[in-house]
Amino acid sequence: MRRMRVKSSSLPAVAFLLVFLMAQGAVEAQSGRRNPKGSPSPPAPPTQTEQAPPTPQARIPAQPQIPLLVLIDVSQNLYFAIPLPERVQTWVANRLRESSALSVMEGDGANRSEAIKRAKASKETFVIFLQLEESAASPVISRQGRPNLDDVRIGYTIFAPVTGKAQSSGVFYMNQESSIIGIGRGRTLPVCYPGVRGNDLLLLKGSLEVASRIMSALNVTAPPVCQ
Repeated sequence: MRRMRVKSSSLPAVAFLLVFLMAQGAVEAQSGRRNPKGSPSPPAPPTQTEQAPPTPQARIPAQPQIPLLVLIDVSQNLYFAIPLPERVQTWVANRLRESSALSVMEGDGANRSEAIKRAKASKETFVIFLQLEESAASPVISRQGRPNLDDVRIGYTIFAPVTGKAQSSGVFYMNQESSIIGIGRGRTLPVCYPGVRGNDLLLLKGSLEVASRIMSALNVTAPPVCQ
């Protein structure tokens, strides 16, 4: 048998051929790898979506309230005809409190000059000065000894803070008709004021009317009575 002799000059070519064949086999081996039949492909990692921060709800700012101080001056003669005439102050103040636009306080009895001083001493509080008095021409106690409230009047004045000047004023007589409830001879009882009778009912209706006029002077909408 003859042996093949490889010339020394062809050795580099043979070596290059062997390296090329080995590299080609590695590529085919890599391309031939597949997942086993029936096994699912690995799931893709979940994508995280960036959520926008919640939008804060807009808050409605609280409306500033008008501060009021209610004072009253009651004629001494009315204490002989009415057990508690100072309740006019309470009824007016309570009616004003029914408006969310007002912040109402009550003070002790005072005369007009004292009410003006209280207004000047305040930086923002309006002073509501009430005067419950009888007409000089028609005394509250008649000759028969019976109370007569037809000519009793409730005067009101709104004094501005700092200056003490009168912003608005008016007078309401008990024999007048009210803009909210019939008051003259018709004594209809508001359902939210049970137990008020006789002359007290006239004072109550007068108080509600005066409070309504005060709110109008302050540009405040009066809520319904007995709402």
